Amino acid sequence: MNRLEMEQQLTQLRDRAKRLRESAHRADRAIGYDQDMQAARRLDREADELEAIIYEKRAQQ
Repeated sequence: MNRLEMEQQLTQLRDRAKRLRESAHRADRAIGYDQDMQAARRLDREADELEAIIYEKRAQQ
């Protein structure tokens, strides 16, 4: 995966996590809220890991 693809994936992960958090806040039931927030946190962790890889690649250049 090249840097541009990683940055695009990073943006997609952050956008998905944001939408899940927004969905969680609109959820009527606590279970829906918890599930959406848990998924958002997982996506944020994936995005953080990808962001670290991108920064490492930038530092190596």
